[in-house]
Amino acid sequence: LKRFSSRSNPLRRSYGKKASGKSSLKAAAIRSIYGGGSMPVEKPRRNKSRTDFIESDFGDYRDAADVLRSKHNQIMLQLLEEEHRREIDREAQLMRLTDPDAKDQLQEKFDNERLAASQKIAKVKRQHEVEMAKVVG
Repeated sequence: LKRFSSRSNPLRRSYGKKASGKSSLKAAAIRSIYGGGSMPVEKPRRNKSRTDFIESDFGDYRDAADVLRSKHNQIMLQLLEEEHRREIDREAQLMRLTDPDAKDQLQEKFDNERLAASQKIAKVKRQHEVEMAKVVG
């Protein structure tokens, strides 16, 4: 579905009528302050207060947390994809066997491999949680 903004929504257009209201007054005020010519005028820069520095510090923590989260997601996705490939191989090996005793032995081996993979994924997850806690605080 396409989202319509007030500018692209045909039901909200003025069709050539000059808009009168707060938005046009605001635009007129901005043009009078910054100039209405074709040359862009640089807006005055605001002095940063202490709260701005605090907000930017939190932003840095959020950025670091987002970077770490995406790194963790990538690592976990690689682990899961690798385990998925192994599971497909396991199923193929089981399908090739006809001897029930050999299938049972192979199934036991695969159960141990699945348990080890599950423990490895849980260990990586715990490591990621510890790393994230260090970053977030």
